[in-house]
Amino acid sequence: MRTGVLLVLGGLGACTFTPAPGGEDARSPGSDASTGTDAGRDRDGGPRPDAASVDAAPDAAVRCAGFAPMPGGQAGHTYLVLPGSADWATTTATCVGLGGYLAVPASGAELDGLATLVAGLDDEFAWLGVRDDPSTDADNDWISQGGEAAVLRWWGGGRGFSAEPDGGMHDCLLLNRRRDQFDGTFTFDGQCAPSYRAVCECVP
Repeated sequence: MRTGVLLVLGGLGACTFTPAPGGEDARSPGSDASTGTDAGRDRDGGPRPDAASVDAAPDAAVRCAGFAPMPGGQAGHTYLVLPGSADWATTTATCVGLGGYLAVPASGAELDGLATLVAGLDDEFAWLGVRDDPSTDADNDWISQGGEAAVLRWWGGGRGFSAEPDGGMHDCLLLNRRRDQFDGTFTFDGQCAPSYRAVCECVP
């Protein structure tokens, strides 16, 4: 029940305050806030990000700020190694917020260039912008974020690692950091939840 409130302020006289009638704006604080994820979950148990969890791309004045060309990279494309480790969905959103996308190797030269960029990092692997299509239940239906073709140079097995891709709960694409360990640059499928370093790609 809403009631009026009478305030008496010394010699200033009296004033009244009547609360506005209830309506849509009377909801509890934060009740209309989005959670940043939809109801779906990936096969590896992690939430699927929806558009609400991805920052809008910056305007042209700051797009690709801090990015630089890379030996072996695509003409006109620039690259940036993210400073910390995170899961696949978080690194994807971070790259979009910087005006780019999680790097997608379009050639063997670009794949090798990305491996060189991350060679000095602590993580054993680095994320790439390719994953098993979450809209299907089929294994190894690999798609890039933008729909462009990607070079997938799968590891063939050995040195304690099975041949890739080995499917199952492994839905996101990884690049091996230590080329000396694997005798070259290869891609691996892995769960999307662990934290690894990543490279963003951007076209100014």
